Amino acid sequence: MRRIEVTLLRGELIYDMELVAHVVGETVRSEDEKDRSIVMDVADDGKVDKTTLNINKAWCDLLNETTGYTKVAVDDDMASDNSFIAPEEYVVVLTVPESFTKLNVEAIKNAMHAYVVNKALEGWFSMTKKDEVAYYANEARMELAKVKRFLNMRIRPTRIRLSPF
Repeated sequence: MRRIEVTLLRGELIYDMELVAHVVGETVRSEDEKDRSIVMDVADDGKVDKTTLNINKAWCDLLNETTGYTKVAVDDDMASDNSFIAPEEYVVVLTVPESFTKLNVEAIKNAMHAYVVNKALEGWFSMTKKDEVAYYANEARMELAKVKRFLNMRIRPTRIRLSPF
């Protein structure tokens, strides 16, 4: 078995969320500039904590869905609380078969990134633009399915024939 480490940077996740929120905010048809601003301000000072909470929740959901590959044991004396944390990096170490390819690692990283962004946007839009929630929930589900599919991909050993005929 091999171990691969996937790291997602919080700054990159928030940046992607900002890009999407800006585009969605531009589509808001309203006389009041405040309506558009609310949708677009996903990373403003007072709102970035809610965005981080959405990212943290999405990350925990993702880890829960990939628990068969993480193999992280629980400590004897483990405690958990609901204090706010804003990690700069989200890191997971996955255990994969020997026949796992490097290309799958990139695919998993990209799908994990997209899942966390879409899931966090689902949470953000549930407060700011409810008609977008279903779309981002569906996108998150599709990215999670990709993560699982990529984790289950393996290369079958090929046999080289001794004779060309």
